[in-house]
Order: sequence, then structure tokens, then C-alpha cells
Amino acid sequence: MGRESTIRMPLNDLLELRNRLRGIELVDGSPCIWKVRAIKSPAEIRCIRQICQIASAPSKILPQRLAIGRSEIEVCKDLTIDLLKRGADTVPFMAAASGPGGYAQIISRPEYGGCRTGMC
Repeated sequence: MGRESTIRMPLNDLLELRNRLRGIELVDGSPCIWKVRAIKSPAEIRCIRQICQIASAPSKILPQRLAIGRSEIEVCKDLTIDLLKRGADTVPFMAAASGPGGYAQIISRPEYGGCRTGMC
């Protein structure tokens, strides 16, 4: 019931399940879960350190990838490939925003010539 929780079923199914579980109370266990998740083992700390090193490395060479005429999509593709080659398992979202006078938001997908789909 807490943050980042999802129930992957239609709401009506959840309500029906709750009705069938009469006498059983559904409660929010997220405070307990988050407390336990906050404690990291040495192995988890090593993994976090490794992915942070992997994720920060491409930013050092980012200026070399930028050039007039290159789209945000092209640069993000290069960065994604670089991250994967360095050992990242996946890159689910690459945020990129630029343009004259700045940008309207900080979390957006890259654009290609002013077109969000890159198909323009």
C-alpha cells in the first residue's frame, strides 16, 4: 500500500477479493518493509558502488559525443550502448532535454528535431 507498490489487477477484482476475505484485514506493511530494505548488506553495497561507477563513467566523455547536428536521440543511443558495454544489465529510461533558452522539464525522453517520436 506504500510508495512504489502496485497491484497488477483490475480494481474490481481487488474489491471482489477483499469482499471474499471477510474477517481478514488488509493492512499496509510498507513501513516494516522499508525499514528492512534500508539496511544494506556488504554485497548490496558492492553492487550499488559498481553500478554507480558504471553509470557515472559515460558522463565524463559526454562532451565528446555532442556536436551540432546530432540529435538527443543519437546521443542517448550512444550513452545507452556505452552503459551496456560497461556492464549495466539494462537502461530502462534515458532522460535528455536541451535547447535554446533551456528546457521546460528535467525528466523527459530525448527529442529528434523537435519531434518526440523521432519519426518526423
